[in-house]
Amino acid sequence: MLQHVDELLDFTIHATDGDIGRVRDLYFDDHRWTVRYLVVDTGHWLPGRRILLSPAAIRKADWGRRELIVALSREQIRQSPSVESHQPIGQRRIALFRECYTLPYYWAVGGFLWGPGMWAHHASGKASGRQRREAPGLARDPYLRSARLIRDYHVKAIDGDAGHVEDFLVDDGSWVVRCLVVRTRHWRLGKRVLIPSEWVAWASWIELTVHVDLRVDRILSAPEYDLTRPLTESALTRLTAGYGQPTRQGLARNVSTA
Repeated sequence: MLQHVDELLDFTIHATDGDIGRVRDLYFDDHRWTVRYLVVDTGHWLPGRRILLSPAAIRKADWGRRELIVALSREQIRQSPSVESHQPIGQRRIALFRECYTLPYYWAVGGFLWGPGMWAHHASGKASGRQRREAPGLARDPYLRSARLIRDYHVKAIDGDAGHVEDFLVDDGSWVVRCLVVRTRHWRLGKRVLIPSEWVAWASWIELTVHVDLRVDRILSAPEYDLTRPLTESALTRLTAGYGQPTRQGLARNVSTA
């Protein structure tokens, strides 16, 4: 189901034996646009600490009650390292958090995305032959991006400025960031449009800009996205059909060195 990342912030996290805190941010990689970690503020329970929580540990997301149920105990979480949530973190530092959650390195799972049952599968210590074979040879180092930081980034099309990032749409089953919610600024009041993450070429921390492989006129002519209406897959297709299909070259440039 497609959900707004903005609405996920401040969700309460319930461990197997009690509450542990609230969601403060999401880290996603800029190659597959998949959420890799939730940044959780542990509040009064562990004052001053923020921890990384993998979506693979989530048993249930209750959007009505604004809470996430996870398959971790408070003691497991207590032993986890703290993170500096205001900075993006890369593969080498993420490796330090693996043992705490008894999860495989996420880059060792090839094209596999998060989904129901993944936590139970890996908590048992089992890994497929493909995963074991691929892990030693993978050399990619995708950058983790902060959803909170990228909000308000400028959106730059091939031929000019198109607006700014207002939010993201995430699939709460696979935890893939499907779309950017972009507020255009070429009208007096502007409008909201959806841009699929496949069209993102790169995101620059220096420029505070998300570059997309689209022309301004194509973005401006996209149908307006109404926040008050539920977004189904058919509605998403209608709202993004005018962009066509991204090229292989465009998809390859999702890995950023900025």
